[in-house]
Amino acid sequence: MYALMNQISRYLVLLVAIEHVWIMIVEIFMWKSTIAKDLFEFDAEEAELTAPLAKVLGLYNGFLGVGLMWAFMATGIESYNLRIFLFSCVLAAGLMSSAIFNRKFFVIQAVPAGLALLLMTLNY
Repeated sequence: MYALMNQISRYLVLLVAIEHVWIMIVEIFMWKSTIAKDLFEFDAEEAELTAPLAKVLGLYNGFLGVGLMWAFMATGIESYNLRIFLFSCVLAAGLMSSAIFNRKFFVIQAVPAGLALLLMTLNY
């Protein structure tokens, strides 16, 4: 059972890393597209006004994605510590995003990170 939960938590790292790289791409390069407008529920005028801020947010999401990829490839205590820190950051971001923007961010960001943290602490 330990090995299965460990594998699931490892692949959640990869899943959340890919998710944050995707969010980075949307925020930096596709903010004015219909994909971003539908995801974040804003119009063209709001997209224009918030585009500079979105690029900065995208950079931070990119940092999370790259950090999680590092945690996925790392081994031992380094990997564990990176995962705990980065999943805590993602969980906080998901909770804040769901409170400010839309509750769907709770499911998109907070739930996978919270699940991974739970599995990791059960395995430790």
